[in-house]
Amino acid sequence: MKKVFYIFSAIFVVGISSLFLFTDTDKKISFYLQNFMESREPTVPLVLVPGVDSDFEKYSLMVRELGGAGVALGLENGASFECVDEMVEKTEPGIEKKAPLFNFKIVFPSKNISARDSKTPSLRKNLNSKTLPYSIHLAAKKDGKYYADGSFSFLLSFLGKPNVRVSDSAVFLKGASVPGGSSGNSIKIPRLSDGSVALKYPVKSWREYKNLPFRDFYRLSVLEEQLSVNLTKMAGLGLFGELNSDSPLDVFKAADDAGKNHTDEDYFFIRKKFYMIMSAYLSGNQERILCEATGDEEGIRIVKESFAECRKIFSEIETLRAKISDSIGGAICIFVVGSETDSEIISTPYDSDFPVQALPFVILNMILAQDFVAFLPWICAPLISLLLCLLFAGLFSVIKNDVLARIFSVFMILLVSCALVFVYVKLCLFVACAVPVCSLILLSLILNAGRFWNFRKKIAAVSGNFSQDAPDILLKKIASNSGNF
Repeated sequence: MKKVFYIFSAIFVVGISSLFLFTDTDKKISFYLQNFMESREPTVPLVLVPGVDSDFEKYSLMVRELGGAGVALGLENGASFECVDEMVEKTEPGIEKKAPLFNFKIVFPSKNISARDSKTPSLRKNLNSKTLPYSIHLAAKKDGKYYADGSFSFLLSFLGKPNVRVSDSAVFLKGASVPGGSSGNSIKIPRLSDGSVALKYPVKSWREYKNLPFRDFYRLSVLEEQLSVNLTKMAGLGLFGELNSDSPLDVFKAADDAGKNHTDEDYFFIRKKFYMIMSAYLSGNQERILCEATGDEEGIRIVKESFAECRKIFSEIETLRAKISDSIGGAICIFVVGSETDSEIISTPYDSDFPVQALPFVILNMILAQDFVAFLPWICAPLISLLLCLLFAGLFSVIKNDVLARIFSVFMILLVSCALVFVYVKLCLFVACAVPVCSLILLSLILNAGRFWNFRKKIAAVSGNFSQDAPDILLKKIASNSGNF
């Protein structure tokens, strides 16, 4: 009878605890435990740049000119999906066993796949908040075609448009290449039971990321425009007439033309030439020669003011270029949306509550570092819980001393909890914690309560054998060791 009670108790508590599978409890637990996980370093360093305006191509050239390995753009996409059917390897029939995973409502809330409804959570989150998304749907299938999340679609292009293979368990990228890194990589991104991919954040706060203010790039762009205006003004005053070679303005315009024509190598070469010519022009004897040739005080004043203003701008440009180059050398810069308006992007890129759409950074970091989180299928949680509960019940029945039974109960709960955390933190494999731990807690309460109830019944039976009330301590001793009495 006792064995039947133990078995049914184990089944009952596992059934009750399995209700946690219909909640976000385990996702919240896994997200919290990421604080204790070591993050792998990506093969190529990443630099987060919160804030970007519409002229992304200009900043892309700027990054590569200053030593960055590459540039990726992460825009607010409103949970939109883009067709990538031409990149997806056609799988064998039967590989997609769980078809609903590819037609989930969260991706296609209406006929327009780029539309959003009230059930579709915003991907734009503040990295300082506690409402970060736990997972994201990277791939989907509708009407026989494959689609990718907007941010993921851009990253696929950034990674050289690798072949994509989608299955129930994972998204495979074959032949991925990384600017400044290796090429031909094969990457497996595990999927959860609902088809999404668990996000593994390097850190929770964007302040802890290796980041660079967008205002540095913007300021450098403004200074170069000011320098261009100043050089044009100097050319109008005839201050380049004494040069035997190309003037700084001519070289500056030549670099600009090369940039517009998308001849990057020519652009970088001419830009380097421009800064060499500009430095020599400002530090040489050109100002003295022009002042001597002018002759009048007004002309000398104009020459000196023009050179002073040009030196001031050029000096700030060189300082800012050196700062940016030191920060992004050999790294991939990810420009992410950081505000609603251009004025906010420029003026407050590091406000304490600054919203950063950093999911492209997180996804690319996971891919480059091969740092993914895997979840066991949901059915494993009840099965593991049932095995643990049956083992607990069997060991519990052997222990005769009530105090030792309570100590054993606490020990088993702590042991299982620590084991589950260890597997997740060290192996990046998450076994649903809520169901096993809750099952053990409930079972220990039931079994200890049952033992306590039986003990009280024994005491009541022993006390009935006395003609008068016996001391409680004596009754407990008799009930505990009835054979010796």
